[in-house]
Amino acid sequence: MARVAMVTRTIQSTKVKALCVDINEQKPFENEYVLSGTYKDAKSLMKALEKVANTNTVKVVHIKASEIVEKLYGMTEQEFLERAKELPPRGTKENKE
Repeated sequence: MARVAMVTRTIQSTKVKALCVDINEQKPFENEYVLSGTYKDAKSLMKALEKVANTNTVKVVHIKASEIVEKLYGMTEQEFLERAKELPPRGTKENKE
């Protein structure tokens, strides 16, 4: 069987265990979230988490734990060509239309 060419990328993300409150039921609960990238401190992590997790009925109130997770992702070159957005060559500015 021939080896299939792959496009790979190692990505760091932050896994967060958060204390949340269901506003309608007025009950606390824990939930886990995965955020892209890493964060310099708890304040910036909380700000990013609130953007992702807060809704009309759920609010994040405290970060109980967090860890940085590094994973290798990949897809075949054919899948990449089908799904990727074409960009201008490096070092050039994108044409404005």
